[in-house]
Amino acid sequence: MKPNDLHPILRAHRKELFSYPNVRSVGVGRVITRGKKTKEIGIIVGVSKKKPLAMLTADMILPTELKAEGVSIDVQEVGVPKPLSAPADYDCSYYDIMRSGVDLAHYLVTGGTLGWFMPEWNDLMVTNNHVGANSNNAQIGDPIMQPSPICASTETRQVATLDNFVPVVFVGGGSPCSVARAVAAVLNGTAALFGRKTRMRALHNLDPFAQDTVNHCDLSFLKPVPGISGDEAMLNSKRVWQGDRDEADLDEPLFKSGARSGYTEFLCTQKYMTVSVQYEAGEIAMYEDQDGFAQPSAQPGDSGSGVGDQAENMRTDEIFAGSDTIGIGSPFKYVTAAYHQFYG
Repeated sequence: MKPNDLHPILRAHRKELFSYPNVRSVGVGRVITRGKKTKEIGIIVGVSKKKPLAMLTADMILPTELKAEGVSIDVQEVGVPKPLSAPADYDCSYYDIMRSGVDLAHYLVTGGTLGWFMPEWNDLMVTNNHVGANSNNAQIGDPIMQPSPICASTETRQVATLDNFVPVVFVGGGSPCSVARAVAAVLNGTAALFGRKTRMRALHNLDPFAQDTVNHCDLSFLKPVPGISGDEAMLNSKRVWQGDRDEADLDEPLFKSGARSGYTEFLCTQKYMTVSVQYEAGEIAMYEDQDGFAQPSAQPGDSGSGVGDQAENMRTDEIFAGSDTIGIGSPFKYVTAAYHQFYG
């Protein structure tokens, strides 16, 4: 079978597979047997941590295949996928030209990476929602800083404003509703005045697989302020972007330039991933049709990095999340769709 042959099969069974404990993702990829990648393509179920069968009860053991379809299931450890926000030891630099790999962020966010400077899109810059729009908690027109705000040892300045963003829909944990959050803030303020330590938090719980709650990208568009320019080159590499494609292919050699880990090369190891991503304060967002990458694809601070194919330097994905074992990116077709939604 080809990867796209398994896509509808994956969609039909993902809810059932997610019902097992510790499942964080499902996707399509190569089956690994005795530590070695095989030619067989199957359903990859990502768990936070693999445990010996002897430590599992019967209801915790995933099936080894979908018998009706004749498709193997391979359980792989993916940790807990999270947005790749900048860590405390973030190394910042000052850049005059905006290009792929430059560190920048919303003025209230620690740091992240510029994915692309897009001359063909009226010089818009592209990064993640959680980098440029503070995970929905921003206003259009907010300042974007470079170097990133976490860089206390380096003078930062405004290089752009937030122009648009695709809201992240959270299916569990903190509520995305601004009214609910505002009410909780007022009540918490009142509690503080009376010396109470108990705090309220706006929560919600939605169907993670419903089409109005599932996400396809973590994305924001930035508009350079006057005097700021950019190009289609990238840091730490002689590569120059030559255009874009809808998405990467399974096993395809790829690259990215990130603000934290620099230029790295890696393979696309999973397609059509449905993945649960844990944001700050325990908020959970479900994404579908994502691509998975072998490490060293991304580290904390690389959120927003643009991914391209090594053969032709075409844009394929935007990295937004990952763990120690996997990087996760949104296919560029969703970036293009959002651009046309906002700008025609």
